[in-house]
Amino acid sequence: NIGAQLALRGHRVLVVDSDPQGNCATGLGVDKSRVKTTTRDLILNPETAVDSRHASAVENLHIIVGDRTLIGLEQEMMRQLGREKRMKEALKPLLSHYDIVIIDTPPTLGLVTINALVASDAILIPVQTEYFALEGLAMLAGTIREVRSLLNERLGVDGVLLTMHSSSLLNKQVAGELLESLPELVLKPAIRRNVRLAEAPSHGIPIHLHDPSSAGGKDYQEIATVLEQRWGLA
Repeated sequence: NIGAQLALRGHRVLVVDSDPQGNCATGLGVDKSRVKTTTRDLILNPETAVDSRHASAVENLHIIVGDRTLIGLEQEMMRQLGREKRMKEALKPLLSHYDIVIIDTPPTLGLVTINALVASDAILIPVQTEYFALEGLAMLAGTIREVRSLLNERLGVDGVLLTMHSSSLLNKQVAGELLESLPELVLKPAIRRNVRLAEAPSHGIPIHLHDPSSAGGKDYQEIATVLEQRWGLA
């Protein structure tokens, strides 16, 4: 949704989906069954980078599709030299064609996620405003420190994005704790829990093409404006 909003504003955007669930393709109107070159190919065979891109339902936005072939990729990569830097090397020839590259990572802190962190200038951390998410954030913080120390000293944090937020007491408490401990990193507004936002992927389009005037649509427009400035795109 963030990538789509930036593309609609005229920025050239590449989304790299490194999650085996492949939700980015679904949400951007790409039929995964017809895709021959995926993120797995990008990582294992960097020479396929140019051919790995696919057009999406949004003008100016291309996607490299993640799918189930990413399952088991980490075992294959274990035999390769420089395995933590495969994605970084593969993306190099594409960078001049885009204003921003957004890498969507799997929810696990494995080798594919490490590749994404090594390839990145900074990370944006989506956090559901529930307590289990706080534990995951603490684990991620440790991983970021290790990656900075050993593999990518320039890796920064661009912000914490509160998602699936509601006005319940629990959600407010978790959001309050995050604001108290990370006042400079928590982005506003939080993305509210919204039916229209949940519907959009079933139509194969982002929220800005489905219902931009919905609560979720408005929240993502505001967040995109914040990130546009933070990323030097405004």
